[in-house]
Amino acid sequence: MLLFVNKKAMTRALLLSTCLMMLALTGCSQIPSIDDLAWLEGKWERTNAKPGTVAEEHWQRNTNGELRGIGFTKRGADTAFVERLVIKVIENEVYYSADVAHNQAPVLFKMITNDGNKVVFENKEHDFPNQISYELLENGELKAQISGKGRTIDFPFRRLE
Repeated sequence: MLLFVNKKAMTRALLLSTCLMMLALTGCSQIPSIDDLAWLEGKWERTNAKPGTVAEEHWQRNTNGELRGIGFTKRGADTAFVERLVIKVIENEVYYSADVAHNQAPVLFKMITNDGNKVVFENKEHDFPNQISYELLENGELKAQISGKGRTIDFPFRRLE
């Protein structure tokens, strides 16, 4: 049995299937976003700071959609440590940027995991840490963690605002 196929109909069907496949692929490859990290916004106080010190992180979204943070430790009225933090999109990837006095320039950590209540950033080339994570716990507290080279340090926080 011979089938006669209309060339114009076949071209339309091929074009339609190509368009549907491109639409499906585009829908599956989402551009990373920091919108679902809104739970990090606010003022957080570290609950395991050394006696006589206060340690906090403050996170706020700026007009560019980035999350800007500042971490600091105070001993009495003196500021003992400050770090400027930014979570931002660079070339369709989400990065955590940490600017601390002992580094010549801000250090970037690429987001490797974001499951809604936990986000992990990684930079295998950095001396320490190689990973930075934040997790919003069920009790509303925040657990930050830095790790690398066989060491892990936890920073538990409670929300101030």
